[in-house]
Amino acid sequence: MMDEQLSHICDHIVQDDQFLQDLGSNVWVMDNHKWAFYVWEKSRFDGKFSPPGILVHVDCHWDDGDDFMRDDSKLMETRTLDDLFHLIIPKTGFIRLDSFIAPAVRKGLFDEVHYYCLQSHDGKPGVVHGKGWDSNIKEFIHSDIQDIMINLSAGKPICFDLDLDIFNRDCEEPDIFQEGDLWREEEILQFMDVCRPLVKAADVVTIAASFDFSGGEAATRYLLRLIVPWVLKVRQS
Repeated sequence: MMDEQLSHICDHIVQDDQFLQDLGSNVWVMDNHKWAFYVWEKSRFDGKFSPPGILVHVDCHWDDGDDFMRDDSKLMETRTLDDLFHLIIPKTGFIRLDSFIAPAVRKGLFDEVHYYCLQSHDGKPGVVHGKGWDSNIKEFIHSDIQDIMINLSAGKPICFDLDLDIFNRDCEEPDIFQEGDLWREEEILQFMDVCRPLVKAADVVTIAASFDFSGGEAATRYLLRLIVPWVLKVRQS
């Protein structure tokens, strides 16, 4: 894909709860992170991802909410992508920007989840709280991004999930929206270079722009122009 085409795509990614776009090479970008679950299920339906697999979640936030803890019947009744679409599309309830991992685990897409997140948290983060979870589900919390590759189970399909707000130091402040204190460009690219084997090996790559948390319009647009071409180049090399 030509640079000018990528620039055009990045300039037209919008802050919209319903925005989702396929960039090719099974790389998807969205604003609201909830659509990652839809992408994983679509990839399964399309034969591009064979669960149960590994999720690597790289984000400022844990996104460990579980809206189905008391009753997951609506989730388990979904049989088609259309069913899932209508479960995700409401702006409130069901699957939200911070509760999309738990339903994916409940549906059997992942039995291994690796978190690299910067958010402070009361207690141990993770989606496997409460009753009814398969005891074979494994969760790992990493304080060093380089540790992930050496801790992945061998021979399993991988979904690499990136939220651009990880590059915004202000994202940890719950009352600060659309403000950004971004990492320096060389820091971002060094971090992504550590992630290169994951980006290359993943069956699916999902990227959440998260305009509100990534620093607002200008900061998020800058991150998209920096990260999206890099990811696609790695995927296509």
